[in-house]
Amino acid sequence: MLFLFIRILSLLFFFVSDLLWIKPIKNQVSNYRLIFYRSVLTSLLFCGIFFIIRYQWFDFGIKYQFVKLNLNVSTSDLIAIVSLCFFSFFGLYFFTSSLYVNKFSFATPLASSGFVFSIIVATFLNKTSINTGTSIAFFIFFIAIFFIAKQFTMVDFKLFILPILLTHFFWDTAVVFYPLAINKLGIILFCLLMEVCVCFMSFLFCIKKDKLTFFNYLSSEIRLYGFRIIIMAICITLAMLLLSFSVVVLPIIIIISLGLFMKLLRVLYGYYFLKEKLNNRELLMLFLLTSAGVIASLSN
Repeated sequence: MLFLFIRILSLLFFFVSDLLWIKPIKNQVSNYRLIFYRSVLTSLLFCGIFFIIRYQWFDFGIKYQFVKLNLNVSTSDLIAIVSLCFFSFFGLYFFTSSLYVNKFSFATPLASSGFVFSIIVATFLNKTSINTGTSIAFFIFFIAIFFIAKQFTMVDFKLFILPILLTHFFWDTAVVFYPLAINKLGIILFCLLMEVCVCFMSFLFCIKKDKLTFFNYLSSEIRLYGFRIIIMAICITLAMLLLSFSVVVLPIIIIISLGLFMKLLRVLYGYYFLKEKLNNRELLMLFLLTSAGVIASLSN
């Protein structure tokens, strides 16, 4: 029960962090710069947490895998983990990209498609077969995708749908591998490495797209959104710590199921607080994809 509470708490911190992206994104601040600012702070926070646990709460850290007594990481392991971190970066990049053109709550129906990527990868890793319930869920999913393809032009599909699908392809595929990486590095080092990789990738985007003008944006955007970025960094640091802790002890299908609950919360928040209205097309997509996600979760 405690671990379920920890996972739910991590989702709530992710939810608050997601909300904090909305204002600067809607004001057309480049998402890669926001990611860079946030990841600099989260990297520093994880550095501080690592040293505190390593030198003050070491026994606690060892017991709950926050740190490892002896790192047994080969070069190939490190390359694989760094690749996983770079892979995860694109989930955040496409998520924030989708907010430029989509309602906050509209991202939710397609976000439910992430279960497909998680279950396929988890099935492959565990060398298990796909059961009847999961097959039904996949069937409903492909009906929904067919419906989406019929309702949207190719231009609209690329603009509104593709970023959300890519978000959850990267995120929901990567989360299956997190326990393997954590077992090698421990929770804190894995989270630190993740944020350093995100920081590095977002900085490359800044240099490539903004070139020297990046430093002109830096001061004004920090002045306007600095407090928001600090709260975002604190939320994501806590969320990642709690998520990483929960994936070590909870079955991956529980992780997916609780994620579906959070998507419903996002719809309700968008409806009641952001005054976003979902049309009939969006509601049907929500029903089909969420139903598929629930069936898949109950069947595994």
